[in-house]
Amino acid sequence: MDFQLGQPEPQQWQQQQQQQGCHTKLADVDWSRYHLQVLFIDRHDQLRARLAAGLFEKVAEWNGYGRALYPWTCGTHVDDSAAGRTAHMWLSTSLVSQAAVLGIEPKVFTRRPESFELRDLDCYDVIVAVDSATREAVLEQVESQGQQYYRERVNLLSDYAQQQPLTDAEVQRTGGLALLPRRMSQQLQQDLPQLRRVVDVCRPSLTDGSPRGVAAWNQTVLAVMLGCAGLVRYLIDAYPPDLPEYDPL
Repeated sequence: MDFQLGQPEPQQWQQQQQQQGCHTKLADVDWSRYHLQVLFIDRHDQLRARLAAGLFEKVAEWNGYGRALYPWTCGTHVDDSAAGRTAHMWLSTSLVSQAAVLGIEPKVFTRRPESFELRDLDCYDVIVAVDSATREAVLEQVESQGQQYYRERVNLLSDYAQQQPLTDAEVQRTGGLALLPRRMSQQLQQDLPQLRRVVDVCRPSLTDGSPRGVAAWNQTVLAVMLGCAGLVRYLIDAYPPDLPEYDPL
């Protein structure tokens, strides 16, 4: 399936959109260790979280933070049966070609899926769910007395796409000081207002080669791309200006 833009938008995607700004409080981050570990969570740890990790890593490297921002992934409902492992092998093989198109490392998709564990909420600096159902599945595992604390720790990827000061001008800027590589910036320009309204990143079908199926894949990629751009921007802005220079000794 080629990466194409301008295809008809699937009805399923339209139903996931809401006309709103970002009113969600973004989780605080602690740069005192001079790096941040970011956990992306989806349902199966096969597609959307992996895509987010790959694009996040690419944007972080572009901004000079490749050695300070480390992504990882897991899923809330990972199938570790023989059938599940076979399905993952088929899916990861299909995604390797897409990795090349997107300019991300194929290894992002080929690693064996990992299940979310409750301790992950304290082991990672930033927790990002790809959709509302995944976020709720994570929080369902938290005891009642910890609900408020962890609800503020787990954000949706779309929260970062809607946050300020991630302006349209910054997303569209090109050149050496741009937030995004030129190709990513150009891809986002075509659907930016629509992508701003996305709340939940849908899981597209890789077997649907129809225009509707291609459009669903493209919309997923662009929504994840914008979310990762906003997340990197937020984390860079959160770096304390008075933090002492890092001394490896």
